Amino acid sequence: TSPLRCAFPSANRGASIRKLHLKTFLQKQRAAGTPFEEVAADWNFLMHVAGILPAEEFDALCEAVALKIRGVRTAAKRSALTAYQRSEKLICEFAGVDTAAPSKRR
Repeated sequence: TSPLRCAFPSANRGASIRKLHLKTFLQKQRAAGTPFEEVAADWNFLMHVAGILPAEEFDALCEAVALKIRGVRTAAKRSALTAYQRSEKLICEFAGVDTAAPSKRR
């Protein structure tokens, strides 16, 4: 089994995922208090945001997720936190989600 979640809708089943789906998903995750680090550790979410984020930001987000999955707790954690924050901001701005109230961090 994969350590990645699959909470985000799958794009290969039925209609394509639209900005509204992303916005609703992010709002529900925030309302539930799900940290963005957990939201980002979702296979379908990563596949969707690959087309939204600039390549450099997407690569950094994937590296941060990989560090989380491996349980790495080193100086790399600082770069991972920066990657999460930058990605969350860009994704929320794209989806039209208020970035003034970021999701909880652990």
